[in-house]
Amino acid sequence: MHTGQSSCAGMLRVIRFNWPMYLLAVVLTFVLLYLSLQPALVSVSALFWLAAGYSAYQTAASLLASWWVYDLSALKSWQWVSELVPLESEKIVQVYAGYDESGGRLRSLFSSSDYSVIDFYDALPRREPSIVRARKLYPSSVAPLCSTLTNWPMAPASVDVVVIAFAAHEIRDASQREALFNQVSVVLKENGRLILVEHLRDLANLVAFGPGFVHFLPESEWKRCAASANLRLLKRQNITPLVGVFVLCR
Repeated sequence: MHTGQSSCAGMLRVIRFNWPMYLLAVVLTFVLLYLSLQPALVSVSALFWLAAGYSAYQTAASLLASWWVYDLSALKSWQWVSELVPLESEKIVQVYAGYDESGGRLRSLFSSSDYSVIDFYDALPRREPSIVRARKLYPSSVAPLCSTLTNWPMAPASVDVVVIAFAAHEIRDASQREALFNQVSVVLKENGRLILVEHLRDLANLVAFGPGFVHFLPESEWKRCAASANLRLLKRQNITPLVGVFVLCR
């Protein structure tokens, strides 16, 4: 995310990207509260109260989770990457799907490196409305090398580090995810590293995002994709309980 000046800039961007969902949640909460107060529905008023409470809770929880992850955690600065890969790496490739989650911080960290981006947004058969809005509101200032999941215009074994943050889960087809990981394996140097950052389909994200957590993928899927591309796990860590980081190596 862009660092910005506001202490809640990341959360506000999440609202801007997903405003129809949040507006619907607010309207639904008030409608349920209204129905709970109707005399004709007194026999089921408790159900309306419970539903309104859950709607309000889930809305607040998702916003607080976004604030925690994007404004209060290490993801705001991305300095933690320097602990996982050497900043003097010669060639870095950042891969995203329509919106650069790092907000340019990675380019600043690797300022002495040959830094390229790949945006596979155009390769997605279905694009989330939130990404469409994000792409319009925050267009990338760097032209991508390509917009594909495979056939990247770079030599095999030529890249030191590939970073894929909050993007790989947008690929809903398992075989296409495997294709992406295999492409990464092809371009990585021997001992080159893939840094994968993702929300996971787990209990923590269920508590934070409710049914929306099914949009994420379980940790086992990322390990499966890595294995399919002969990538081994060097390190696994969390940034808050909501975000998993996988450091993979050829």
